[in-house]
Amino acid sequence: MDRLERQVVLKENEINKLQGSLDVTNSLVDEFRNKSRFKSDELENLRAEVSSYRSRTDRELLQASFNSNETQVLKDKIKELESKLQEQKAQVKSSS
Repeated sequence: MDRLERQVVLKENEINKLQGSLDVTNSLVDEFRNKSRFKSDELENLRAEVSSYRSRTDRELLQASFNSNETQVLKDKIKELESKLQEQKAQVKSSS
């Protein structure tokens, strides 16, 4: 019986060591999951920030394009008015 009791004690010790190793492994897995979750949240925040930046940049580019087009329209209108002014000046000179 002594020999069987020793074997049981040895097996219990082996089980306890394995349980300790399992606990350490589970702890490491939990730590990894937490870090992974944190990184995932961080990545999602960065994606949202990039998306917001892209939207803002697109709006700014669209506004700049509109302003450029509007500026060209105004320049064309100024040229047209200057041309009409020159014509009117020429008419005034020719009538005097």
